[in-house]
Amino acid sequence: MGTGKKKIEIKKIEKDSARMVTFSKRRQGLFKKAREYASKTSSQVAILVFSPAGKPYVHGSPCFDTVIEKFMQGDKIGDTMNGGGGGGGAGGDEAGVGSDVEEMIFRVGGEDEEL
Repeated sequence: MGTGKKKIEIKKIEKDSARMVTFSKRRQGLFKKAREYASKTSSQVAILVFSPAGKPYVHGSPCFDTVIEKFMQGDKIGDTMNGGGGGGGAGGDEAGVGSDVEEMIFRVGGEDEEL
């Protein structure tokens, strides 16, 4: 019999340098998966990730600013992409997003970049 996938214990990486390397690799992988997801499903995706050092990194498809602005305005993204076919809206989490995100929208310089 094969061993198959083994369950691994998820725990914090204690060594700072190893934690930063892991963060960087996983962030790149997360952004790649987001691009694939957006491409395959014709959806719009925005991701904001803070490094262990507190630096923000963003990814957006088609662009972070566009997706976040639509979310903040409460637009139904599916309506603009599919000619009015419904789709994902802003959801119920909008109350948790404050002026800090709005300020960040104007500071973002591009995709997959450090702010």
